[in-house]
Amino acid sequence: MRRLVNLLVAIFAAATIQTPAAAPAGLLASQPETLRGLPGLRVVIEGLQPDIVKDGLNQKSIRRAVLAELERAHIPVLKPTQAHQFKPAPPLLYIAISSVRSAVQPVYAASVDVAVTQPAKLDYQPGATVLDAVTWRQRAVEIVGAAQVKTLTQLVTMLVAKLAADWGRAHASQPAG
Repeated sequence: MRRLVNLLVAIFAAATIQTPAAAPAGLLASQPETLRGLPGLRVVIEGLQPDIVKDGLNQKSIRRAVLAELERAHIPVLKPTQAHQFKPAPPLLYIAISSVRSAVQPVYAASVDVAVTQPAKLDYQPGATVLDAVTWRQRAVEIVGAAQVKTLTQLVTMLVAKLAADWGRAHASQPAG
């Protein structure tokens, strides 16, 4: 019976978790070439659901882990005060964790989305710029017990490590300037 409940929670969560508006669906998971030439990334972490925060997950620990991973990979982090230097907008590392807690069991279904967005010109509409075009993305879905929600920080870090690997490939093949 417990497995059936957990399966139903997972199915329900997968059906109800929303993809964040800033990161539209339908893009390929990883596109390293789109990272080439970026000067760095401004980190944006979406707010978390109150129930998962109550169970121990918080933006501060996620941010700390993400910044440590970016520093390890030598990826420059753009400060909010530098945003005006990038017209029309700076490139962003966008992180969102959507979660649904089971009403029956102390478990969560969580969707983790790590994406890079940047301004992009539209070929078919001269002069038009999309401010937050998703050009790189990794996602994962996880079922975690309420007592283990902090492990989602490790999942975010793992996805950011994939970004770091792609960043390294993209910038290693960049001609010296």
